[in-house]
Amino acid sequence: IVELGGRPYDADSEPAALTHVSQTELAITAMMSRQSTNALLHELEKLGAVEIGYGSVTIIDPVRLSRIAEGN
Repeated sequence: IVELGGRPYDADSEPAALTHVSQTELAITAMMSRQSTNALLHELEKLGAVEIGYGSVTIIDPVRLSRIAEGN
């Protein structure tokens, strides 16, 4: 998701919306099942890193998302 946002992230970054991205497309990109992708997106939403909308995923805390991706 970080890479699909299309730009580098820092503390001053504005939220980046990935519009018209289906969970199936994200799953294929991440080489995961759609079900696993759905579960991960909901976990990232609970952690405050993304917001899930109809046909979109908005990165609301790019720093947090990057740290999660790095395992920190």
